[in-house]
Amino acid sequence: MDRPLMANGASTAGARIAAAAARESVRRSAAVGEMRHFTQSRLKDGWVMATGVPVVGYLLPKFAGMQANLRVDELRFWLSILFSSAITLIIWVSLRNWGRKRHLSSLWFARPYLGWSTYVLASAAAGYGTAYGGAWVWYTWSGLPLDLAVCSRIGWMSMILVCVMTQLYLCLYVRADLSFAARKAAELRDAEHRMRLQSSTYRQEPEAVLDSLAALRKLVHSAPDVAVRHAQSIAAVYRYILRESSRELVILRDEMALLDRHADLLSARTGTRLFLVQGIEATRLDRFLIVPVTLHTLLECAVRSRPKELSATMAISMSIEDSRLLFRFERADTPDHFAGTPSYSALDARTVAIVGTGCTLHHRSGLTSVAIPLLPIAH
Repeated sequence: MDRPLMANGASTAGARIAAAAARESVRRSAAVGEMRHFTQSRLKDGWVMATGVPVVGYLLPKFAGMQANLRVDELRFWLSILFSSAITLIIWVSLRNWGRKRHLSSLWFARPYLGWSTYVLASAAAGYGTAYGGAWVWYTWSGLPLDLAVCSRIGWMSMILVCVMTQLYLCLYVRADLSFAARKAAELRDAEHRMRLQSSTYRQEPEAVLDSLAALRKLVHSAPDVAVRHAQSIAAVYRYILRESSRELVILRDEMALLDRHADLLSARTGTRLFLVQGIEATRLDRFLIVPVTLHTLLECAVRSRPKELSATMAISMSIEDSRLLFRFERADTPDHFAGTPSYSALDARTVAIVGTGCTLHHRSGLTSVAIPLLPIAH
């Protein structure tokens, strides 16, 4: 009875390993395809081919001696140049496309020197054979007496040119690959940075949810109607946080719509009565973008950093000046205490990463003012 079970377990494990290998193969193929596409887009060697093919097509038969018995006024003289240019174009395009695929082959990654040597030698041999055969075809087609010495010279000259071209294209491919790797590394670092900032910005939310639920439990017995509104506020606030926290920017109107409900939650949790004074015209709320949950975070930081000896009321005002939202409230213990809170530090870093500039903190005349950068919406 144990053997069938063991066989089934082994077959299941083998199937999982095969499926994982297949997924890895697909992932690598997609990555190689993306890399090749990037390399091709960065190569931009059309102007080199447009200049090099006619020049080589003109010089190759001249120095190889193919035109020794031809005069400039003969048609075959110019046909030899055209024919040589066509052979050069075939070799050039073939070398370019073959090198684009070979330099990302498994042999190249496993043994770079062997891959490089194989690529150069195979390209040189193919170039020699193509040029030699092309010269032989030219003599047969043009009716001129076959000159094997000329065919050999053309083959050797083409082989030397192919060796030079392989080095040129290898340098271009490697440079493009390094640019691709640098871009991918930058994207990964940016994604990691954003995830770290987002995590640190909202890591205190579970504690806030528990506090809100504790306040809700008390209200259920003392004020059922208030408890219903409190529950609705909890749902609205944290649904917004879950929905918008993964985005980079939101419209300022959506961010402002969160404040009243969140102020009610904070009042119930902390016992501090919050008065929000919004000095922003309604028409301007749709003209700016802001990092999501910015005002939510600032409300939390303002209430938590507030000295206990102050009164049980707290006024918070908001206005817009020079594409910056000014968030003002009664002074904290010290400016450093407010700026040193983990939520504010993470918010400032996330704003720098997304907008390009961070928040500015001022403390004067018993008020703390935070200037938050906004992005105007172009109309």
